[in-house]
Amino acid sequence: MRVRTTPLPMDVSQWYRFAIRLLPMAAIAAATQLVSVAPWTAVSWDHMLWLPGAALMCVLLWRPYPEWPACLLGAFLGAMVSLLVHRAPVLESAGILTGLLLLVAVAVWTMRSLRRCGPPLEDYQQVSLFLATAVAALPLASAGWIHLLAGVVDLPGLIAAWPSLVLPHALTYLLVVPLFVGLRALQRHPERRPPLTACLAVLDLALLLILWTAWVWPWSSPVMDPLLILAATMFLVWTLLTLGTVSAFLTLLCSALLCMAVSSRGWGPLAYSAVEHTTLAVQLWALSEGILLALLTVLAEQRRSSRLSLGLASVRLADLTGRMLHVQEEERTRIARELHDDINQSLASVSIQLSSLKRTTDAGTREQVEKLQEQLLSVSGDVRRLSHDLHPSLLRYTSLAVALRGLCEGCHVPARTRIQCDVADGPPLDEDQKLNLFRIAQEAIHNINRHAHAQHAWITLRFDAAAGMLEVQDNGIGVDVGRASRGLGMISIEERARLLGGSVLFERRQEGGSRLLVCFPMRRPRIADRPSVSA
Repeated sequence: MRVRTTPLPMDVSQWYRFAIRLLPMAAIAAATQLVSVAPWTAVSWDHMLWLPGAALMCVLLWRPYPEWPACLLGAFLGAMVSLLVHRAPVLESAGILTGLLLLVAVAVWTMRSLRRCGPPLEDYQQVSLFLATAVAALPLASAGWIHLLAGVVDLPGLIAAWPSLVLPHALTYLLVVPLFVGLRALQRHPERRPPLTACLAVLDLALLLILWTAWVWPWSSPVMDPLLILAATMFLVWTLLTLGTVSAFLTLLCSALLCMAVSSRGWGPLAYSAVEHTTLAVQLWALSEGILLALLTVLAEQRRSSRLSLGLASVRLADLTGRMLHVQEEERTRIARELHDDINQSLASVSIQLSSLKRTTDAGTREQVEKLQEQLLSVSGDVRRLSHDLHPSLLRYTSLAVALRGLCEGCHVPARTRIQCDVADGPPLDEDQKLNLFRIAQEAIHNINRHAHAQHAWITLRFDAAAGMLEVQDNGIGVDVGRASRGLGMISIEERARLLGGSVLFERRQEGGSRLLVCFPMRRPRIADRPSVSA
């Protein structure tokens, strides 16, 4: 015998989760319905906005489907309370609200089903889907539902012409939903927040006040009307490019509300003698501005995203270049150590054996052995200099000025090129600073030897309290600055200057030749890099 079991009622936690979704949505719907000019009450003029639908759409766009019943019920109860305060008919208002809120849920489900994973404000397809669904199809369906209900029940004073029903819904979704989407995007990605300075905020507010003062000013010439409308469009575009999407749509929403207020009193370029014409003109103006702003938002967000991606790529590239330079220095140190400790020691051992062989041979053979020994000593000197170039160990025990003087004296330059070293002993530098400055000077001399064909070259090192300056000049034929900046040597110099926290200037000299200037801030050496003092 099968025993039937009845489902248990919702436990306390489930009722609590349902309530915390229902009550906030009811409060939001009640507040937005009070702010709206109630479309279901008998009024003698058309309404401008209907905000509860846009508020519900913003909530449903990011809430999971199991929470939708609570949100829909909360929106219905909150809006109904506000309508009852306005003494609207209960059954008729309930029927209208039920259909409108269900249509909003269908529209949101459609957009979520067709939405891609990318940022919604950066994709023309997603923006077009929003405009087609929320700004076109949903308002038309809402107006159709009201007219369909009007054919079944008597709605005295609650029915209006199609534009008076379609435009408030379309305008509300267009003004509110992108603003909410932009706020959500900034919350999830705060690095995309545009830089907002006090000066820029004050300038934006001042321009807005000037614009709206011009709108309400009683101009005698009708030529000013299109100019004022064009000025508002230019101001919205400027706000979008400087302050971002959220500020632009917030400015448009405030401007639309203010325009409704001043136009209904007969002020501004959109005010007409008939209230219906004024309402229609304001709605069409705000709708066109919103559509234009939504399309331009895609370009602005893509531009901002590209700049952010480029900045992140630049940071990663700089970090990679710094790591490569560090690895390069480690490899140079290893090779220099092997040259000095292994190869040079082997050459010294061979030289000692040749000296022993020279004492046991005749005069003719002794002369040949001496020549071999001289060549061997020459190779040993070349290896020693190469080891020093790869890893200047002199930097670890002396100052940068001493190492630069040794570089000028020991480098292989053409006989017609003279290098003058004018370096000053400045404050102590840490190992990284000394090594990077030495490598910059070394690369600059290398470029002079290969390309400048100079007779003279100068290396200057100066310090003051806050910064240092390394300058390398020559009087050669000069180089193409644009071409040189793309070379590996110049890239290495720029990266080492960046590691120093400084800047690089590479230019032609008016007297002929080229000039490399590296300016860098001074910083105290790390304790581990300071020379130890023993008793």
